Amino acid sequence: MTIPQLVEGLPERQAQVLVLYSLEFTDSRIGELLGLAPATVRSHRRHLVNYATRTGWRTVEEESAAA
Repeated sequence: MTIPQLVEGLPERQAQVLVLYSLEFTDSRIGELLGLAPATVRSHRRHLVNYATRTGWRTVEEESAAA
């Protein structure tokens, strides 16, 4: 699965959190930018991890280790 395919399957807010998190923004900063509480951002991140697990998405590190 490619990154565009991964993002395409996400609700808009989760996709926004994913993009900002990938740019190394903190939960607090993401919350400020999106008008969310940091706890809500963490909840979105948990859903992203669950989604990644269900779809078989792996990080670059995981791909390298599997090779």
